[in-house]
Amino acid sequence: MSTFSFLQIRNPKDDETPIEAATQIFASLTPYQFIPLWKRLIFGFPATYSFEIYFLNQTVYFYLTCPTDKVTLVQSLLSSSFPQIKIQKTTDPLEIVLKNKNISFGEMV
Repeated sequence: MSTFSFLQIRNPKDDETPIEAATQIFASLTPYQFIPLWKRLIFGFPATYSFEIYFLNQTVYFYLTCPTDKVTLVQSLLSSSFPQIKIQKTTDPLEIVLKNKNISFGEMV
């Protein structure tokens, strides 16, 4: 099992790239078709990605969690769609969140 890397993604405030461009990035990262269980057992499971939004101290943070061996792919995909984006490797952001007194969470589907 591979280890995970946590990437903080910051887009400049003056950037006018439409946010719809991110849908192409997400589509290229995830498999678009159903993979039968027998193929998963033989060839392995596809990579797991997590896209998270944190609101801490009146600031919104975007995080992407991915396998460490896929970091270069993710960085190149993000940089090609958002040329001015800043991507920084960080530690697990959940550790920072759990230190707060008031915690709220949700899931977008």
